[in-house]
Amino acid sequence: MSTELWTDEPTVFVVDRDPGFSHTLRRVVRSTGWRAEFYPSGEEFLQAVDSSRRGCLAIDPAVPRWSPGELFSKLAEQGVQLPVILVSARSEVSVVVEAIRAGALNYLEKPCEGEPLAAALREAVAWDAEHREERVMAARIRRRMARLTPGERQVLDMLVGGMSNKEVATALGRSVRAIEVRRASVRVKMRAKSLADLVRQALICRYAAPDRRPRRGG
Repeated sequence: MSTELWTDEPTVFVVDRDPGFSHTLRRVVRSTGWRAEFYPSGEEFLQAVDSSRRGCLAIDPAVPRWSPGELFSKLAEQGVQLPVILVSARSEVSVVVEAIRAGALNYLEKPCEGEPLAAALREAVAWDAEHREERVMAARIRRRMARLTPGERQVLDMLVGGMSNKEVATALGRSVRAIEVRRASVRVKMRAKSLADLVRQALICRYAAPDRRPRRGG
């Protein structure tokens, strides 16, 4: 792995062995003042990166020999939510469609010219900046949610679904008082100020799940 650092700015992670593409990308990243890190394999990238890093990932899936689906599964396992630009010499429609469906923000065909590559990197870094706060909040909520017992999680899901304490009690065959006690415990563990806050947290966690990937046009 090699690193090029100019300022404390977002990092463009690169997994590629193509000298021509690497040269172009170095030149483009240098003009932005961002950081660039180059990895010869997908495994080395996954060993080095963590979920706190910001920026984007530019990867040729032929290097680690992963399909787009496998790539995003591995990123999700690591908790890495960087926007991804797939760069490949293959341009078949089926490959592009698979990449976008898997979660790629963009797909570029080699050889990549400077400006299209720069535009793709700017878009990816901007997406990361826009959604980072949301992802940090979601991670915090997931940690709180992990403290809930299965029964408390069940009550939370029902409340988020719009059910009243009485309806939850009936569905679970419990007393209303028992549900109220469980609901109070959920609020304490989730640090929720109100039912509305509790529902809001649950929805943030649901729609910013670990495997959520950026979608073009969304």
